[in-house]
Amino acid sequence: MSAKGRKLIPTDLTPLLDVIFIMLFMVMIGSTKTAAEKVKKAEAEAEAAKEEKRLALEEMARYDALYSDILTIRVVLTRQEENRVVSIFTQGEELRFPYNWENVNKAGEFTKEKISDILNKKEASSPVILLFEYNNDNIYKSDFDILKGSFTALQGKYTNLFVHLNEITSKKEENENG
Repeated sequence: MSAKGRKLIPTDLTPLLDVIFIMLFMVMIGSTKTAAEKVKKAEAEAEAAKEEKRLALEEMARYDALYSDILTIRVVLTRQEENRVVSIFTQGEELRFPYNWENVNKAGEFTKEKISDILNKKEASSPVILLFEYNNDNIYKSDFDILKGSFTALQGKYTNLFVHLNEITSKKEENENG
């Protein structure tokens, strides 16, 4: 048959276009709902993060207020052959007293006097931590006993003073054990 002899079947594309537009409309609405849900979820997460940050800042402020009153005094006893040194560290300040076996009692008096001066400047209700660091292999027992006696006398006078003894191990000892 020739092209002239064929009958054309009328096709109405309107229903097809209607279905395509309805499907396109549904996809657009579905993606809009998804985007809106994502925005709401992101806003909720941002609010939760802000609240968490606020709580963390409050907690930090509480710790700052609590620990700002605590004074830490660090006393270090070192020995190089016959020369010994008592060092007192507090609030960026260092006080040193070199001594030898002849004036070992003066080291205890120096330590007691300087720590008393520091404590007298501090409020009686504020806690003070005194950390006494020493290397047991590097100091004499008499030095240790004299300084420990000074700290005990200070604790009897100042009720807000807390003493902690901390033995420092030498690097050589750490390498042998480690």
